[in-house]
Amino acid sequence: MIVLPNLRCNQSQKASFRCALCSTAHTSNHDVQMDMLNFINPVRCCRPIREMVDTKLYAGVSNNFQIRQDIQNELMQNRSKHHSFFQLRNFNMTIALSTNHIRNRRASLNLDGDALALSNDASAVEELLKTWERDLGEDSPIVYFKQVGESNSNTDDTDPDSDFKSDDFLLVMQSRAQAEMMVENAQILCVDGTHGLTGYGYHLLSIVVVDRHGHGLVCAWALASRENKCVWQLIGESLRPPTKEIEPQVLMSDDKNSAWNGLTRVWPSLKHKLLCHWHLKRNVRKKCMAYDKPCGSKRTEGQTTRSASQTTAKDPNDKVDMVR
Repeated sequence: MIVLPNLRCNQSQKASFRCALCSTAHTSNHDVQMDMLNFINPVRCCRPIREMVDTKLYAGVSNNFQIRQDIQNELMQNRSKHHSFFQLRNFNMTIALSTNHIRNRRASLNLDGDALALSNDASAVEELLKTWERDLGEDSPIVYFKQVGESNSNTDDTDPDSDFKSDDFLLVMQSRAQAEMMVENAQILCVDGTHGLTGYGYHLLSIVVVDRHGHGLVCAWALASRENKCVWQLIGESLRPPTKEIEPQVLMSDDKNSAWNGLTRVWPSLKHKLLCHWHLKRNVRKKCMAYDKPCGSKRTEGQTTRSASQTTAKDPNDKVDMVR
């Protein structure tokens, strides 16, 4: 243990001692903060700034300086409304935003016109899938692909109510490892669909299995222009061969029956349907709050049940298909 002696110094010595310790001697606090901002990438570490930049880039604004100026002006106009730490942090982050950050973000999103091989999204996707099939061969995750405007044996343009036409888009992907996981944990299949993830309104459809530890494993996913029983049947039929030999017993999904009607044609062994707990709670809250009226406008139980059934969407794909 080292014991330092009692050192005493006058005011001038104390001042010089502080300046010797400080790397930014005789520098104001504001200048120190500005120097620190030079080492920060606000697009990477600040999500609101990143979303504002992405909105401008996807909108087609080509001038990086204009994007930076617009974001700073927008936050400057609302500075008086900044009452939380995060709002003030976003404003301070815009000071560090530079055109180089925006340029790098443009390149990472493949929005640089000079770097794009194909400016058309459909052609770019098709070229990417061909590259995967050429480079990966049998290990390519692409198991089914139908481009918009193309026809095959599954499309039907003669019927105006057809569930799968040439104008539809469908991309199904499953790797070898995902197929093995599906074969090993084939008793319960969980399916779900998410919409609004792309600018084209496509649906992200996924098939998940549950292992012996209760963990969910994504074993296949698809991008589709719409969701119905025909699309789900095509997804199941297009999976890798080992998965077609499984005999699942339970299918868990939301309250729609499109996945059940389509996948039971692929796996007739499906006997039980479970409703997703999250969807079930959400629908209960939605229905209960919708009919939670003041005392002066009470309804009988029969009227409430009848009204709830009348508000249910009448979708032909939402009926249980009894024919397998």
